[in-house]
Amino acid sequence: MVKKIWIVVLFTFLPIDFAQGQKAEEIDYEQFKKFSINDQNTIEELVDLESNWEFLKASLGNPLSEDCKEGDPFMGIEPYCSFTYDGLRINYTSVGNGVELSSLKLTDDSAFLNYES
Repeated sequence: MVKKIWIVVLFTFLPIDFAQGQKAEEIDYEQFKKFSINDQNTIEELVDLESNWEFLKASLGNPLSEDCKEGDPFMGIEPYCSFTYDGLRINYTSVGNGVELSSLKLTDDSAFLNYES
């Protein structure tokens, strides 16, 4: 009985926009790479960025904040860069073979993902 109460409580906190989402479909990695952020960059372009921060800024604009830190190989700390835009946070980290996209987070509804219109 307690579990049912918790389920009801959890669902009451879901955002209203959730009900307007599209039906979930399975996508493969090739389809995923074609998603675009704010109709600007595709996921593939962000993955293949290779520290070209000027390209990122030219396509998405100047970030609200930019935080790039050097790593410390002796301590095992990898360098990273984080870019915060309105509704979007993009994080990059070095994994030994150069800087790679580590996460992309939509933080509110001012940023969006698009796939084939």
